[in-house]
Amino acid sequence: MADLSPESVAAIAGLYELDDRGRHEAWLGRVRTDREVISLLAEAPIPLEQGVIDVHGLVNRPARERWQSRPLAADGESSGPPRTAGQQAAAVQSGETSAVDLVEEALESAHRQRHLNAFIALFEERAREEADAVDRRVWGGEEVGPLAGVTVAVKDLIDVEGYATTGGTRVLDLAPAREDAACVARLRRAGAVILGMANLHGLAYGALSFNPDFGRVLNPRREEALSGGSSGGSGAAVAAGITAGALGTDTGGSVRVPAACCGVVGLKPTFGRVSTAGVYPLGRTMDHVGPVTRTVADAALFLEVLSDEPFAASTTAWRDLDGVVVGVPRTYFFDHLSDEVRAAVEDCERAVVEAGGEVIEADIPSMRFAPAAQLFTIAADALDVHRQMLARKADLLPEDVRLRLEMGMFFLAADYVRAQRLRGMLQKDVDAALEKADVLLMPTTAVTAPDAGVREVRVGDVTWPTQLALSRLTMPFTATGHPALTLPWGSDDRGCPVGLQIVGRPMEEAAILGTGRVLERTRGAAG
Repeated sequence: MADLSPESVAAIAGLYELDDRGRHEAWLGRVRTDREVISLLAEAPIPLEQGVIDVHGLVNRPARERWQSRPLAADGESSGPPRTAGQQAAAVQSGETSAVDLVEEALESAHRQRHLNAFIALFEERAREEADAVDRRVWGGEEVGPLAGVTVAVKDLIDVEGYATTGGTRVLDLAPAREDAACVARLRRAGAVILGMANLHGLAYGALSFNPDFGRVLNPRREEALSGGSSGGSGAAVAAGITAGALGTDTGGSVRVPAACCGVVGLKPTFGRVSTAGVYPLGRTMDHVGPVTRTVADAALFLEVLSDEPFAASTTAWRDLDGVVVGVPRTYFFDHLSDEVRAAVEDCERAVVEAGGEVIEADIPSMRFAPAAQLFTIAADALDVHRQMLARKADLLPEDVRLRLEMGMFFLAADYVRAQRLRGMLQKDVDAALEKADVLLMPTTAVTAPDAGVREVRVGDVTWPTQLALSRLTMPFTATGHPALTLPWGSDDRGCPVGLQIVGRPMEEAAILGTGRVLERTRGAAG
């Protein structure tokens, strides 16, 4: 890390054309806050022969054949109105309901729950027109896609044609998008209807979904609690029943954290599995696009639409976990947990065994260094993306986002390279654990959603900033690129959900989705 004497700080700020007046104390305070994580980079025992991580090569790893031939069970029939994306699409395709009706219901729900601040913009007339087009195709006997009429919220970091992406801040000031992001285009081709743009933590750089420009996203499960972030609006829209699904981005946990806080399902696919073309970046070497849904089967349905090739090819379905080995890494992930979260994981382990699976201990020796790999990577990557805006409009940014961006200028090139080598070591250690287990199981967050305004969380004998308490257990897998799924597993005495995380080998989303689907069914989820 760079020398932080007043003279050095001023000189470094000058290199980035930043005004350092009145900022020194804030910068030094942030360094003090992150001191423990910063020190981990130097302490990490990285072998001399360890190269930098190759995240772009993950999509070239072949999935093992056993997962290609064992896909999911679909959601079951609903006795009431269709709730899940799969049920909604089936109802539209059969004529049981219309896409227009689904859109009207979603818009009514969005207006009724406007106070949640889940949306920055609603596309009311456009959504009605798109739904009408879907219905006309159905009535005309044309083939419609697997998401026919399904309403979707899109995180306002992802381009939608004709809309000026805000990134959750009025500072970005982009021109209206000329075309849909690749992921949005895929959803539209599958028949989905884009209802609107979901609110988020500014520039996707935070886990709380505080937003001074567009309002804090409230948690539908407990409005006083945080919704998680950065894709807080995506999580809230699905949890509130406004839309059947949503798109989010995940650079440190930003799909999984809000899904866990709001009690829904969130999937971060393998790095590179889903295109980020048309997505405003935060950290290009860790940015992922993934769905937030009500059920695991819906997450699988969205992934099939979003990815380049289907992963569920045969007709047999997961009904149990017979032959599935679930590894549980006790170190790091279980060092500091709230009582409710710890009890939920133990309950889930019992459910694995009851479903026919085997639970084993998993060892990931380098995991305690993961926060350093994340911090040194995202700090540099994010500054690279936002450097010009920071130089011109720093005073207009939310203070927490501005401070995180500014910190990137104090990390050395050698620090960044070492962080990439550390990511490579982490990736190898996770791969090794997944040689002995089919999937890994751990909590998604160390605590349930704290109430808004809580700046620090005490867990056992440690006190963490709320941001770290929510993202500490998700960030390792954006650093390594492994696919990770979160699903709800009970709640605390305030009604705030607990989220559990299932991690698999690169390109083996079928394994984590299948495991998650069986576990979800044991708790009486839809289907």
